[in-house]
Order: sequence, then structure tokens, then C-alpha cells
Amino acid sequence: MPSRLDYLPGTWRGSRPWTNTPAGLFLVLGTVGGTVLLRESLAPLLGTSSPMLAFVLPVTICAAVGGLWLGLLATLLALGAGYFFFIEPIHSLAPTTPADLVRIVLFTAIGIAISAVSGRMHREVERSREAERILTERAQASARNAQHFRTLLTSRTLGVATFRGDAIVEANDAFLDVLGLTSDEFDALAGKLTWREITPPDHQAADELAGRQLRTMGYCAPYEKEFFRKGGSRVPALIGGAVVLGREGRDLTGMFYIVDLSRLRRAEQALRESEARLRLALDAARAGSWAWDAVTNHLVWSERNYELYGVDPKRVPTVERWLEAIHPDDRARIVDESDRMLASGAEHFRIELRVPHGAHGVRWLAVLGQVHRDERGEVVRSAGLTLDVTDRRNIEESERAARAEAERASRLKDEFVATLSHELRTPLTSILGWAQVLKRSPHGGDQLDRGLDVIERNARVLSQLVSDLLDVGRIVTGKIHLDVAPFDLGAVVASAAETVRPSAEQKGVALDVRVAPIGEPLLGDDARIEQLLWNLFSNAIKFSPPGGRVEVLVRPSRGRAIIVVRDFGQGIAPEFLPHLFERFRQEDASASRRYGGLGLGLSIVKHIADLHGGRVVAESAGPGLGATFTVELPLASESRVTAARHASPEPLRRAG
Repeated sequence: MPSRLDYLPGTWRGSRPWTNTPAGLFLVLGTVGGTVLLRESLAPLLGTSSPMLAFVLPVTICAAVGGLWLGLLATLLALGAGYFFFIEPIHSLAPTTPADLVRIVLFTAIGIAISAVSGRMHREVERSREAERILTERAQASARNAQHFRTLLTSRTLGVATFRGDAIVEANDAFLDVLGLTSDEFDALAGKLTWREITPPDHQAADELAGRQLRTMGYCAPYEKEFFRKGGSRVPALIGGAVVLGREGRDLTGMFYIVDLSRLRRAEQALRESEARLRLALDAARAGSWAWDAVTNHLVWSERNYELYGVDPKRVPTVERWLEAIHPDDRARIVDESDRMLASGAEHFRIELRVPHGAHGVRWLAVLGQVHRDERGEVVRSAGLTLDVTDRRNIEESERAARAEAERASRLKDEFVATLSHELRTPLTSILGWAQVLKRSPHGGDQLDRGLDVIERNARVLSQLVSDLLDVGRIVTGKIHLDVAPFDLGAVVASAAETVRPSAEQKGVALDVRVAPIGEPLLGDDARIEQLLWNLFSNAIKFSPPGGRVEVLVRPSRGRAIIVVRDFGQGIAPEFLPHLFERFRQEDASASRRYGGLGLGLSIVKHIADLHGGRVVAESAGPGLGATFTVELPLASESRVTAARHASPEPLRRAG
């Protein structure tokens, strides 16, 4: 389609199908050449008169067909041909007479005039054709627009009506739907429905402003208002208008459109209610929400999210600050899991991490999210929730610890049963063996004394095993009793030392006991304290090498009595020290272990010390470097004994 410049004088740029094509050149050559042949054939009749007159015909033909430029070309070629073939001297370019020059100038002027007139006619014809084409296209576009407008009017999506002054003249079904009217009801009003009747009073000021805009600018900017609906209810709408037909007298005539906003308002209300329910649910679950824009790397947190991470709400959240809030030991793992999740194409993910919360210590958080991707699979955004799962993790950890403890207890039970069987079988075997020997031997003497000694010693071992088992049973059930009374610790230590001295001498272990004077007695059960000391002394002797030494030191210290038992034997591995006072725990629980015992003595020692308000600790530099046990017991003036005196306490069997 030509532009406006195409119609300005002297700027016509219409098509020139003959001027710039070989067909135009052939036309010029053909017409001029034909004229030359025709003039040659008429030469006997015409002679030398009017030599250029015949060439007016080809100039006219070429100008009529090709316009200005083709006419000028034909004029130039005809001028050369006439001059060369028909002006004296013929076939020569020599100067001619003044009469011939006049003929040449006259022919040139005629050719130019014919070409100019033909060119003007060509331009006018082309303009007429282009104008017809433009009018046709505009008519077609107008028809299409009218069809589209009619489709829009009948689609019930956009309300349209015409107005004259304050009266509504015409309206489509979409507008009538807003007012709750049928087309028959509207037609019955016959133009009596006015703008003011359907507008609530609180919106008439906005209508007056729109009216002033229509009068001054011819249109009004879109604005929101409400309409009265049939029955008295209100309908929110977006409205805009323009003056279309101008004025009819003093009244403006135009058209306005209406978009029903009631559905949008309902959707907004539903969205607000949904958001409120979501906030209540998140508050009930103590969950925080977050959203991340992968394009801008922008991160948004809810207030609860700040609280869960222990981050100052005044700080703008970023991915880098989120990583800083994570426990240092979890950062590398979280980065790896995030990269792996994004690369896998997964839409949903769950990551659990720890945060060092300033107010609540280390907390476990579960990050749940959904990933949104574009058509190429690239991540564009992600959003989700943050939940505090510390309680669940603690419960799971407690359950794992309980299962591990149950498995350990089961294993210890099995080991204890095996150990008990071994410990009972050894003395019983000796007793039965010597009983059979003595039964077959008719004579007494040394063999009888030796046999009775072995039987007595092994019977004492069995008695001690049974006593330890009974004490452990009382400890577990909380039925162990103390016969509380003041007693002399030095005498109890000496008695316990004399009890174990035979076994020390038999093994060649020196027992060095040093008791510093203690200014006051202790308050407690002296039999239980002797049992505590006997267990410690026996352990020290058992784990000392032949020819070794066991040191016992008793001294007062700040209202407490300190008992130190040190040996220089097997020692204790550092990893076993925390479990040393647990029931049934032995560093070597195999059936082929070097030292016997049920693993109950030290647990009994700890429980007796606790009952007397004291404590016991063990130290060792490692295997082969000996061990030191330190017992602290309060003196009578500082006693914190928690056990009560009971009548008829269970008698305690002491090792003799």
C-alpha cells in the first residue's frame, strides 16, 4: 500500500512496467524502426517534405503505453532516425538549414509535450487504481472489524451500550446481565432507563467526573463503580466510554463498555480466605513458607521462616544468608543435595538440615519444596515450606538409642549367661572332683585337708557369686537396704584388707595399706562399705601381675573421706572407661578371657557409693599402665546419705 508521500505532487512512485523493462526498449525500437521503413516506402510520394511528421506516431504510441520516460526515449530515437534518414544531406550528420533546425525543434517540443501528457495520464490512472485498492481493503477491514465487534457484543463477555445524555438507548446482553434485565424488559423501558437510576449515590461523584471528561476530551478514563441490579443488589464493574456521534442538541451521544468485576471480587475473596486458611494451617504446624526466583535469585521468607532459622527479620534473605544459617557440618551436604535435585529434573524435594538457633540451640528443619521449570526444563522458580522436626528427630534418635540399648542389653545378657555358666562350672567341677576323690580315699591325712580346703575355697567363690547376683537384683528393684550407723573407716579398711590378703600372698602381690587419721566417724552401713572395699581390693589384686603391688591410701579432705586404690597391672583402655561401672560389662567378655568374674563388682561399688552420698571414679593411662580408683564418702557431719534405716535388713555375706 503506497504511503502518503506517493500522492504528493512530483513524488509519485507508481509502478513503471514498460520503462524499466526490455519490453519498453523493444517497443521503442519497433515503432521507430517501423516508421523509418514506412517513410522510406512513401518517399517517392512525399519526397523531402515533412521529414519528421511520420515520427509523431511512434512517440505517441510509446508515450501512451509507457508514459513519460518511454515517450522521451522514443522522441530521442525518432529525432536521430529522422535526422539521419530524411533530412538533407541524407545519411549524414552534417549541419542543416535553418528550416530543418526549426523542424527538429518543433518535433522535439511536440514529443516532449506528448510524453508529458501521457505520463500525467499514467500517474492519474495508477492513483485511481491504488485508491480503489485502498478503499477496497479498508472496506474489507471495516467489515471484519464490524464482524469482530458483533461477535464481541454477542459473546456476553463485555457489556456495551450507547447513551444519549443521561438515557441508555441500546445495550447488549452482557450489559443487561449485569443489571439483571432481559432484552424484553429493556425494550419495554423504551429509552427511559437513565444512568442515575442504576448508579448508587456513593458512586455518582465518579460518574460526574467521567461526564466532565467526556465533554472536554471526548472520552473518559476507565474507573470502577457499582450498579444497582434488579432487586436492589449491587454489582461491581469497570467502566469506560467515549463520545462517538457527537452532540444531538445539548446531549452527548456515545458508547460505553462495562466489565463485570463480581467474579473477580469473588475470586479475590476466595483467594483471601484460602490465604487465611493457609496462614492458620502454617501457624498451627509452626511452618514457615519461602519462595525463590531462579532468574533473579530473589528469595522471599515468611516471618515464621525467620523464627525457625533464628535470623533477624530485618535482614533481607538471600541464598547465601540461608547457607550461612545452616549448621557448618551440613552446608556441603545441603549444597550437594540441592545440585543433585535440580539436575535430576525432580518436581518435589525434601531436605533435612540443622541450624544453630541462638535461642533454642541446634534445631532440625525439614525443607519441602516444589520446582517449577520452563518448556526447556530450566528451573525458573521454587517454593515450599519449612518445618521444625527437632522433636521427631529426637524421638527417632531416642528410639534408635533404645533399640541399640536393647540390643546391647540382649547381647550382655547372652554374654552374662555364658560367663555365669563358666564361673559356676569351674568351682563346681573342683568341688565335685575332690568330693569323689575323698569318697574313694579310705585314708585321711594331707589329701583330706587339701581336698577340704579346695572345697571350702570354691564354696566361698560360689557364695560370693550368689551374693553379687542377689545384690544386683536388689539394686535393680530398688530394694537394697542400708543399716546406717556411725563407723570407723580405718577399721573397715583394715578388715577388708585382711580378707583379701591371703589371695594377694598366694599371687605374690604386695598389699600396701596406709590410713591417715580421720577426726570423726562416717555415717553409713559399714558392711556395705566393706563390700565396696573388698571388690576394689580384689579387682586390683586380680589384675596385678605376680610380684606386683597394690597401694591403698585413706585420708580426709574437706569434710569427706578419700579412699584411693591403685594397681600397676593390666590397666583399662580409654574407650572402655565410660562403661566401666555398667552392669555385666567386661572389657574382655569372651569365654577364653584371662580373668574371671561376672562384671558385677564395680557396678555394685558405684551403687553403694551413691547410696552413701559419695562417688567413685576410675582413671587409667591405658592398657598395661595400671588403674586408680578413687572413692569419696562424706563424714558424719557432712553426710548426705539418702538411704533410710530399715528394720531387719538383709544380712550381708562377707568374704572371709
